[in-house]
Amino acid sequence: MRVLSSPRAIARSRLLSLATLLLSALTSSTAAELVMRDLQAVGLVRPTPFDFSLSTPTLSRDGNDAFDAGTGLELGGRYSISRVGDPFGLILGLDATADSYSYDSQDFLFMYGARASVGAGYAFHDNWTATVEVGFSYGRSSLSLPETGAMPAFDADGSYRGYDARLAVYYGIGRQVRLSLQAGYVTTSHDLDVEQGGTLTLDQRGPYAGIGLTWRFSSDPERVQ
Repeated sequence: MRVLSSPRAIARSRLLSLATLLLSALTSSTAAELVMRDLQAVGLVRPTPFDFSLSTPTLSRDGNDAFDAGTGLELGGRYSISRVGDPFGLILGLDATADSYSYDSQDFLFMYGARASVGAGYAFHDNWTATVEVGFSYGRSSLSLPETGAMPAFDADGSYRGYDARLAVYYGIGRQVRLSLQAGYVTTSHDLDVEQGGTLTLDQRGPYAGIGLTWRFSSDPERVQ
């Protein structure tokens, strides 16, 4: 004679099966190992306000203003250092950078240089990684301003240095391709020599954001031999 299971036993069995599935999913989602061997390109929207101090043989002026638009492009890489099996680790980065600021769709300030960064990353899942980093930038600046009713036209060239803090979230859309959303806060100072004689300093600061595309050379974690 066949023994029928009671409704309570069936419910308990189903709950146990569901708990097992949830535990398995949780275990798999937290078992990701941080591995970044990345080449990435990031397009950025830069902050536009600035403070300036201009000193020439015929003019001395301090003030503040803002560009109509500021955009940036970074091309570089990220490399993680972590223990085997650990989702948390150190992130090192190096990027070539180019930024452009404009009035009325015309470029007036152009910057190119390099950015080095160090930070930390956490792999929530094989497809989800978050990083925080601080960066130092250095490079060359070139400024060209047209004549206005208040100021004559002039050109200036020099160097810049900048510091920033950044948060990035990466999502895998394939084994080797990642999309990222990035946001941060940057401070940049320019020391420029005016071609007509004199000096110009520009100080920029503010939040920025961007979208990145990453190629991961390897997603395989390193193993102890």
